[in-house]
Amino acid sequence: MTVSGEFFPAAERVMYERSPLMSVICQVRYPSILRIDSDVPADFQDRVRDIFPLFERSSDALAQQIPAEVLRMLGNTGGPANYTFKTADGSSLITLSSDSMSVSTTAYDCWEEFAALFGPALVAFADIYKPAFYSRVGLRYLNLIRRSPLGLGDVPWRELIAPPILGELNSPFWEENAVDARRVIRCVSPDGENAFLLQHGFATEGDDPEQGYLIDFDFYTDNHAGAPDADAILGRFHERTGSAFHWCISEALHQAMGPSRLGGNG
Repeated sequence: MTVSGEFFPAAERVMYERSPLMSVICQVRYPSILRIDSDVPADFQDRVRDIFPLFERSSDALAQQIPAEVLRMLGNTGGPANYTFKTADGSSLITLSSDSMSVSTTAYDCWEEFAALFGPALVAFADIYKPAFYSRVGLRYLNLIRRSPLGLGDVPWRELIAPPILGELNSPFWEENAVDARRVIRCVSPDGENAFLLQHGFATEGDDPEQGYLIDFDFYTDNHAGAPDADAILGRFHERTGSAFHWCISEALHQAMGPSRLGGNG
């Protein structure tokens, strides 16, 4: 059973010319590895330096890539110090700590390019640190839909976001008077193998005062997984991400973002 296949009807795989995607993150968690706290990860750097040449310590490097308003909405309070490895342009990074590693990008074009970033990092991590297992494998897509860049500045949200997502805002009176709207739902597949967290609602980006609509999907499993299995698990999660996003939006919004069809599903 593919994750959340029973929740979202299959949709064709597309690339948007005017994509609302802010960030894509894959993460693995594992029982604490004290070696990461006690030793500078020089061997790991050697393995990933061709792609991620820049190195620094950071209190929460991943949070630096996400707008402050969105972080507040998601309840982010920062975290312990991490090692970070960045691409030369700073658009993609690895965040490594004693109990988790994530690979994120704000320059996502397609799954194959993102896999070329996180794949070598996962292999290097498993070879060097040999985790007993992964206690969590997750893939997260954060989209912020802003109407004015799409020429939809005067179009109400009820014409752009699907009714099951919008809830009370389907009522014109509610939408016209709402100053804040946020929802969180967590679902588990019937077999208990996989789950997803959907967070959505009003949000802004940086200093731009325009109200946008955040759609944040986090697909994950908390079942123990072997290190060699992580890549396949992430691939299965990706198969559902496009269908999940398409389920959240109207056909009018889909077309406004300029879709072009890609091969495969998801």
